[in-house]
Amino acid sequence: MKYPICKLDLKSDILCPKCEEKLRKGLVSEIDIKICKLLYELEEEGRYPILKRDDIEYVKAAISSGMIIIVLKGHRGGLNTLTREWRRIAESLKELMLKKGILLDRKATVRFIVDRSSIRSNIEQVLHPIRLLEFKASWLLDGTEVIYLKVSAKDVRRSRMDIKILEEALKKLIGVEVKINVI
Repeated sequence: MKYPICKLDLKSDILCPKCEEKLRKGLVSEIDIKICKLLYELEEEGRYPILKRDDIEYVKAAISSGMIIIVLKGHRGGLNTLTREWRRIAESLKELMLKKGILLDRKATVRFIVDRSSIRSNIEQVLHPIRLLEFKASWLLDGTEVIYLKVSAKDVRRSRMDIKILEEALKKLIGVEVKINVI
């Protein structure tokens, strides 16, 4: 897997000047570095061969009170669908995060999504298995953007996902206020 910081920096706790500059400019965050280190640990263990592929790239992570979303980019069909193996990786990553104190809530969800060109596609992946019925982006008078989503109440009940946690996670992922309306 390709990471936004050097593999040598992932092994040590010290960042090289190039990676330090990325952190200072905001291209990577502290949470990105922590998650990359944990993914690198899993890669080095060798239990998950898919992590050894160099056509998969870590993009970023968004962490909220009850959900961690990890965005990956795949080339040459590396991430067409997130398979059962990725769910196992998510569980192992969650256990490591709990052990290292990065994650405090045992009920939190770790979810991998594939970075696509549209915001709507990324939102649909985060909401899955909840169906997105309507997507509307609006700009308020003060210039801020708000995304309004309508989802099926039946799907929300089945999935048992908390709407407030989803809104918070999507806001951190996209950087825009998100309002979810259950109909």
